[in-house]
Amino acid sequence: MFQIRKKLRKSAVELLLVVLVMAAFYAVQINAIVHDNYAGQDFQRHKMNISWSIDSPLKALTAPLTVGMCTPTLYHYLGGVVVKLFSDFSPWRTVAFFNLIINTVALLLFYVLIHRVISSPMLRISCFLLITLLPVTVITSLVIGSDAIMLLSFISLVWILIMIKDRLELGQSPGYLLATASILFVLSYLFKYPYVINLVGAVVVGVILIGNGMLGGRRMWEFLIIVIFLPSLLFVSLYAGYIRFQTPFHRDKGIVRTQDKSMSARSIVFFRQNDLQLLDAPYFHQVMLKNGVYSMPLQEANYFSYPALLHLGTFTDVLNMYEPIVYSSDDPVVLDEYYSRVRTPLNLGLMQIAVKTAILFSVVAFICMFCFFVKAVLSIVREDRQVDMTVIILLVMSLCLFAGMTVTLPTTDNTYNEGYWLPRLVMPLLVSFFVITYHVLDRSLNGRFKWLQWVVLTASSIQSIMHVAFLWVRHPV
Repeated sequence: MFQIRKKLRKSAVELLLVVLVMAAFYAVQINAIVHDNYAGQDFQRHKMNISWSIDSPLKALTAPLTVGMCTPTLYHYLGGVVVKLFSDFSPWRTVAFFNLIINTVALLLFYVLIHRVISSPMLRISCFLLITLLPVTVITSLVIGSDAIMLLSFISLVWILIMIKDRLELGQSPGYLLATASILFVLSYLFKYPYVINLVGAVVVGVILIGNGMLGGRRMWEFLIIVIFLPSLLFVSLYAGYIRFQTPFHRDKGIVRTQDKSMSARSIVFFRQNDLQLLDAPYFHQVMLKNGVYSMPLQEANYFSYPALLHLGTFTDVLNMYEPIVYSSDDPVVLDEYYSRVRTPLNLGLMQIAVKTAILFSVVAFICMFCFFVKAVLSIVREDRQVDMTVIILLVMSLCLFAGMTVTLPTTDNTYNEGYWLPRLVMPLLVSFFVITYHVLDRSLNGRFKWLQWVVLTASSIQSIMHVAFLWVRHPV
């Protein structure tokens, strides 16, 4: 009886801490909404697409992609519904709050996953605290754009594959879960086109389940047809329509480019000498003096490496989204919404500290991810099932998304100045990487090293407090 009471008391404390973390998350977000800091990159285009979805919902959903135009995705359609329902209120603040609700669900689904794969309550709270209050999580969860819905889309796909795996382990048929997975894969593509890569992750998970003997016979064919083939067929059809509506100029791959700003394979894999400059926490459009010439280094091709830029964007407000709005959107100096903000000296100082202290988190995450990847591969090859299949599914989906979003960077024009390196595009996998990192720490920090869990909790708390401090939007002075 005493042990039961002790467990209940610990569960109550953990639940209270989760509520406090979400309260801090909501406080920062509501404050940002009140100050109208929900507008980010391509905000005017998102407004146009949402408005179009209100006027012609069916046309907005089915219109093909044309040159110079971002077809309204399913996100814009839902945004149009929200604006129409709450037309008497501030429409764009309402859409931002809609984003907040969506990501609340996503974060809670991540917490349930954390609770499943991490046994230590202290490390569970440490993990949830860090991933919830990461600048990339906070900002992407609120700023209007299709990126805001991708965390929920990703974790929903991960959970449905885990549920299918659980059913198969019990010798039961996945049944309706296969159809649900198929629908979720289609929705993920309609929310954001590049997330078609999630299907590759499902293929890899299917191969692993087949190799482990969990998926075979009729169930294997059901999985392949319902989860893989049918969504793929729709994707191919939609892509064919996209290609058909492109102009000959856009399809011409022989166009001579006057300025190549793509990211080299070297910059994706290896660090560069200039990366140390990022420890000063520069912002995306910051003008700096370089070799006697003023330029924007963060927008210069291959001046910084991709890993270093990801680190900067993950642990700082690299686009100044949560900085005081000083200029009107119609001001001539405002080329994009982030030009309307001015970073305060206080926030600059905090970000310079945060980007340096966060090196510890990035290094530990890389080591843990590498070790777990090797262990997972060996476990799959040996079929010994010593590694939790739930975490393997999360790993596979994360790595496939990461590979899909980075493999195209060397062939993408203007990778740097268009911001295709920004971590908001891969936010779900960054959150997943940290979940896997804390899972590895949970398996390692036991016995005589258990006291290090307090170190992890302290470090996570200090880092998160710094994030909240510079993400708290203040009135311009």
